[in-house]
Amino acid sequence: MNKAPQKQTIDQERAAHALERVEMAGTDPTSVTDSMPAMVMGSGLGPAAAFLKSKGKKEHDWVYGSLQSWLCSRSEIPWAQGQQEDLIDRLASEDSFVYRAATQEALAYLGWLKRLARAKFGKKK
Repeated sequence: MNKAPQKQTIDQERAAHALERVEMAGTDPTSVTDSMPAMVMGSGLGPAAAFLKSKGKKEHDWVYGSLQSWLCSRSEIPWAQGQQEDLIDRLASEDSFVYRAATQEALAYLGWLKRLARAKFGKKK
């Protein structure tokens, strides 16, 4: 009996994307991935993204690129058509409904990114 392949859940898609990104990480990003969920919750996604982009360090750029790659590709977030590919540009031009949807998705994704980075790079001593 042949079964059709089942579609992955969104959580499985998040995990697969995060794992792919962690495997490509050139430096240990755990110091950044550990603090990002709290930063997003405390300051908001836009300010947290701006912080990442402004630092100019490899691990910050990597986390920003991972977030941008994931969020800007999601059809579940009702991004306006014809928007820039840069995450900060998109966030700045959207309404509060889209901003909240992007924030919720970012928090879910960052949870996977944080766990998988910790699994790969281990706990700092």
